[in-house]
Amino acid sequence: MEYRIAESASGSAVLHITEVHALSGFRLWAKFSTGESRILDLTPLLDTEAFRPLCDPALFGQVGLDHGVPVWQNGAIDLSPAYIYTQGSAV
Repeated sequence: MEYRIAESASGSAVLHITEVHALSGFRLWAKFSTGESRILDLTPLLDTEAFRPLCDPALFGQVGLDHGVPVWQNGAIDLSPAYIYTQGSAV
């Protein structure tokens, strides 16, 4: 199945991630449905309660995708594709 940018009911673009990998230093590499890739350093988020469990490198490395959204712990922790796109660095 191929994902592209879809439109929400309001007509705004919805980004999908097609591939995701955990990198060293709590960085996340993501490939978007547009073909673009971004790297995001999650270190600043690890101080928040929601993302604190990802301080464990083994858990951080278990990132997966659920309908184009990066998730950990079977969806207990997720990260918005739009956040990664806007806050990440293009590669």
